[in-house]
Amino acid sequence: MKLKKTLILAFLPLATLWSGGCWDYSEIDNTAVVSVIGLDLTGQGDIKISASIIKPFPALENKSPETFVVSATGKSCSEAVRRFYLSFCKIMELPQTDTLIIGKELAQTDLSLIMDFLSRNSYLRPDLLILISETNTAEEIVSSNTLRAISLGRGLSGLLTQNQQSANIFIPVRKLDFTIYCAQAGREPAVPIISLAAQPIPGGSQESAADKSPLPVEPQKIPVLSGMALFKGRQMAGAFDDLESRGYRWLMDDLQKGGFIKIPDPLFMDKTVDLKIFEFKRKIKPAISGDKIIMEINIITSLTFISQQTDKNLLEAQMLKQIEFLAEQEISRQINACIVKSQSLQSDVLGWGWTLNRLEPEMWRQIQGQWPVMYPQTEYNITIDAKIYNSTLTAKPVKFS
Repeated sequence: MKLKKTLILAFLPLATLWSGGCWDYSEIDNTAVVSVIGLDLTGQGDIKISASIIKPFPALENKSPETFVVSATGKSCSEAVRRFYLSFCKIMELPQTDTLIIGKELAQTDLSLIMDFLSRNSYLRPDLLILISETNTAEEIVSSNTLRAISLGRGLSGLLTQNQQSANIFIPVRKLDFTIYCAQAGREPAVPIISLAAQPIPGGSQESAADKSPLPVEPQKIPVLSGMALFKGRQMAGAFDDLESRGYRWLMDDLQKGGFIKIPDPLFMDKTVDLKIFEFKRKIKPAISGDKIIMEINIITSLTFISQQTDKNLLEAQMLKQIEFLAEQEISRQINACIVKSQSLQSDVLGWGWTLNRLEPEMWRQIQGQWPVMYPQTEYNITIDAKIYNSTLTAKPVKFS
């Protein structure tokens, strides 16, 4: 027993040599913090990686951090990353990255070109936000930093967060969920699209130094969310527009609150009424009749009256019933538009196959191989129950004389 204790005590100092937690540390002076990563496919079929890097500055200086962009190209993501260091002398800190942007050409060609880099790279956080760049290259998005945030990555992250909490049109997608949906039978990923849109500059011109004549100023371009990219297998198959993205949100968003809907005024159809979505619950399950599958979709939502465009009092009981009916019609229209687009693209971003696998595993084993063909023909019923429970308005509408 004494010999055993002696051997253990002798071994402990040696064990510390292999148990150190800082074996791969880097000095802060030799590192560069990466805010956003962009992945593009070049015309030659190579992978181009662009990284937005935050310039360090003394903490006592009261100024916003600046960023610069470095890019490198290779036959694979690994080669492109290593080519960074042919012209860049610092180690890139990928764990600080907030957002990864995939260019449209790459998304439409083959996700397997970058999937290993995404799914097995331990330096990329599981909660990394994924975006698709449609009208611009990923490098162009990465090179823009006009969101007035500490960095482009933080700005894009804040943009998605505010969208989900306020407008609630586009559902944020994290790296972990994206890779799971790509690999999971009966489900495809849908990812927010980011584009650059021109923002008018106040004044719109500046004076010429020679003759003081006004010169046109090129509008500043800022990143904006503009849809949801749908995938089928390894490729991007198409995209949801604003209406279809709203429908997708009713069927797939885990937050299940926030956002608003716009409906016609029940008395003046050329005017509108705005309703806030306080919360909603959904239930989606398959109804099996022989070989026929019908997806039953049930949505129950609580709404709040926000605003109107007329001076009529719409908060009376009879008017509220009409408004609830119009709200149910609008929600059904959004959901139907989403399903029609998804089925036309044969992209099961709604996870109906996964739902069948979970609730009807025996049937799923029989039809799994035919599901890509069956999904576009799958029928569905939509039931909406909308109730207006209160109003944010504190008085009756103002009546003009």
